[in-house]
Amino acid sequence: MSTHHTTKKRKLPGANTTSHVSIRPSNSKQVHYTVTSASTSSTQTHTLAKLPSPTKSRDSEPADIQEPNIELELIPVKKPRTQNGQLLDDFEAHFEELGWLLLEREADPATNTLCKCGSGKNQTTKCFDCLEYSPVCTDCFVRTHINNPTHWAEVWDQNAGFFIRHDISTLDHTIQLGHQGGKCDSPTPTRTFTIVDVNGVHTTKVAFCSCREQPPNKVRQLMRAGLFPATAKDPHTAFTINMLKDFQLHNFESKKAAYDYLGAIRRLTDNSFTADIPNPYAAFLRVVRVFNYLTLVKRSGQLHGIDRILSHRPAGNLLVWCPACPEPGFNSDLNCPKTPSHLRHLNQSQRTLDGNHQCNQFSKNNDPDDVSLCNGKGYFPLDSEYQEYLKKVPATAEKSTCNYLKVVNKQDKKKFKNMAITGTVNCQCSHVFILSSVDLPHAERFANADYAFAMALQNRRPNDKFEFKLQIEVKDVDEVATYDIACEYIINLPSRFEQQFPDLYETVKKIRWGVPALHVQGHQDSCTYLFGTAFMECVAHFHGETAEHYWPESNQLGPHTRQMNLGHRQDTLIAHHGDWNHKKTSKIAFDLAEDIEEAKTKYTEKRNHFIALSISYSENVPQWQGLSRTPSKLGKEAVSVYKHDTTKVPSQKAIYEKMLNDQENFKSSMVPKSKIARFLDSAIKIQENQRKLANLIKDTSEHELQSRKTEVEKLTTKLRTQIVEFRKVQTQIMPKVGDRVAAQALKPPALQLECLYIPSDFDAAARKKLALDELAAEEAIWREGQLYDILRGLQNIVKAVSALRGRKKKNDRQQKQNTRTGEYISDTLKKQGHHIESYAAVRQKIVILNGSCSLPTLMEQDLFMKSVQQKRHVGDSKRTDGLLFRAAALSAVGSYDVDGDATMTDAHSGEEGKGPGETENSKRRLRRMKQRKRYTRMTDEEMDAWASEGIFVKRVN
Repeated sequence: MSTHHTTKKRKLPGANTTSHVSIRPSNSKQVHYTVTSASTSSTQTHTLAKLPSPTKSRDSEPADIQEPNIELELIPVKKPRTQNGQLLDDFEAHFEELGWLLLEREADPATNTLCKCGSGKNQTTKCFDCLEYSPVCTDCFVRTHINNPTHWAEVWDQNAGFFIRHDISTLDHTIQLGHQGGKCDSPTPTRTFTIVDVNGVHTTKVAFCSCREQPPNKVRQLMRAGLFPATAKDPHTAFTINMLKDFQLHNFESKKAAYDYLGAIRRLTDNSFTADIPNPYAAFLRVVRVFNYLTLVKRSGQLHGIDRILSHRPAGNLLVWCPACPEPGFNSDLNCPKTPSHLRHLNQSQRTLDGNHQCNQFSKNNDPDDVSLCNGKGYFPLDSEYQEYLKKVPATAEKSTCNYLKVVNKQDKKKFKNMAITGTVNCQCSHVFILSSVDLPHAERFANADYAFAMALQNRRPNDKFEFKLQIEVKDVDEVATYDIACEYIINLPSRFEQQFPDLYETVKKIRWGVPALHVQGHQDSCTYLFGTAFMECVAHFHGETAEHYWPESNQLGPHTRQMNLGHRQDTLIAHHGDWNHKKTSKIAFDLAEDIEEAKTKYTEKRNHFIALSISYSENVPQWQGLSRTPSKLGKEAVSVYKHDTTKVPSQKAIYEKMLNDQENFKSSMVPKSKIARFLDSAIKIQENQRKLANLIKDTSEHELQSRKTEVEKLTTKLRTQIVEFRKVQTQIMPKVGDRVAAQALKPPALQLECLYIPSDFDAAARKKLALDELAAEEAIWREGQLYDILRGLQNIVKAVSALRGRKKKNDRQQKQNTRTGEYISDTLKKQGHHIESYAAVRQKIVILNGSCSLPTLMEQDLFMKSVQQKRHVGDSKRTDGLLFRAAALSAVGSYDVDGDATMTDAHSGEEGKGPGETENSKRRLRRMKQRKRYTRMTDEEMDAWASEGIFVKRVN
């Protein structure tokens, strides 16, 4: 760690020479520093309670005293080490010991001593492939490695002074096959044989058994010994099955190339003279391909005759099937052959199509006889049939009115230069199981996607062996599919299938199509409401981009498949498709369990939110229930109940001024009808004005503007008048609090802090003593109405903030625009803070009066609101609007008419609900607001409708 130095100049009293002061803080609170004089070379050490001040008053020091140069050496405090750093530090202390222990393996003190077997031979041979293997003689090594012949024999060379690696055959041993390591009465002549294992390439000796069969079946004997032959006729090379499994997993997980893997195996054999080691690369490629195919056959159950059990599946298929997707005859409920329409998402098949251009193939000299070993039974179709299909489909350019497909069509075609295959199209289910895949001989065309989709449908299509009841279940499955260009893809889809795949025509007609959640963000807005899965009825939670999950894995295969022949390339991709599905199968139970737990949590959350909204805005529910949820298209625009009306959108200024107008002319839901009611209403308004005055004074102290000062003076005068009038009525209604009012007047507080001494200002015992219980019950009713008024006002403000921020992000590009909008947002947020303070204060009053409050406390996160100005974003399904928009539903809101004192009225009922306190100034402000709103070309009704839509519409999505 480097040391930092800081040099400061300072005058020390009584010093007239230049000195260097070194200051180092100790562990105590005291600081020690040393002063060294440059002229006398004397050194003095001082101790201070704290560091000297960097500055000093000039009046306290003589003018002729010079300051010495003080060099401060700051020693930084060491940060605590991370866990990984600490673990590395622990190793660092053992580096030397670990190095010697590595060297210790290169020799052994017991070498060249007599072997304990009694043969009289020296112990010269070790095995590093075994754990803690002591030196033994060669006879003992062979005896202990009869069933591990690929372990290297490390033989001590006395002249060289180190161990030399040998194959077991150099110890006069031949690997005898057919007898599990035992002797054969009639072995074949010994032959030199190459065995490749995970620890290297072995040139050894092998003998086949001919005492049990003539001629010996060499392939069978090698396979039973765990050796996969490089050829089926007279093999001289074999690969251990352990080695093939090891490479297979490396290739599946890290996409390691066969060339690199075999290069590492050869270096493990001899890391110095690797060029002398045999290189069975060509044989290795061939064997890996066959081994992967056999893995598919075994994994699919074909080796066990699974077609006899699951006869409804295509015969001989090599697919790994999704166990969670509806499959009549396998995982269907025989007792429920008909699913109710509103529950069809419970019996739904979800598929998605997507293209990728990474696993392509260069135009090169291909081997025409190199075809896929799967023969159309895997995820790719039989190539000859696929090519014949493409010849029948005319190559037409797909034109579109959607911006997304226009961008796709304009992509750089140079990247496909010299490509025989430009990529692949996959069809997958919503659980990210690959269902089918086809090559793209050119750019992505509808014909390619049609074939991939047809393959996926045909695999699930019932055959003649299906019982009639199962055929009914197949028809009962709801079909949903997505494609990133579905808005154009489905236009002529039925006619294309009627011509090319007539047996699937009826199935295709009933499929509902959408665009994945992420891709639809790039489409024009109409596609969001016409094809967004979030707006499709009974589609459950369709994962946004399932097609994209597999591409990061398969993209790593691109550098390998580009140089492969067609058959080899398809077999490689099929093997990786199958492994991907296999891994999904092994963890799908855990994933589905997690999904169910999350679904339960989200269901409860969304259900409660929906019910709360329905209660809060019950007056709108009948109208909403009469609206159609099915989107339609009018011209080029989508018509949807979920779409915000963008035909007329107010400007930022109009949004801000409407918020101010709503605050200025806010109509309380409580209308006073008696003397007591008017008294309580007056008290509540006084307290509201007190909070306003306090906030104004605070703002004035931060920004000393004359307009603010004038506003403070006017509000102070108004508030003083209100309090005087209030006190006159209070002496009649609350005579017993007169002494407290008089005591306060002797030492009056600031006007905004003056206590009114209404029931909520006393605890229960004091209210009882002052006979205020009945008045307290009446105040509690008014306080609750006040709380709901604050909630409504706060909702309007939050909506205004969201709208202002959205328009600022979308439209403001210059400093003037950004500054103006920033001022609007800042002022609106300030009003939002004032409302939250008022809410907390009024709620506390209710708690004092009733002992509790049915409405919750509001935090900052409770004010969150999803934007209603923009279309739905990815992840909105996991976000819910804050508690503010459903707080009113947490308590039953009804009509109060207690002794004719108060009645809940509609705040938007016009003149009927107008409060008596509206001043001429507010009327002038209203006229001014109307004049300004003419510039936005929106009427008052349009502004109210826009605001109402912003608050209510799209809240349940």
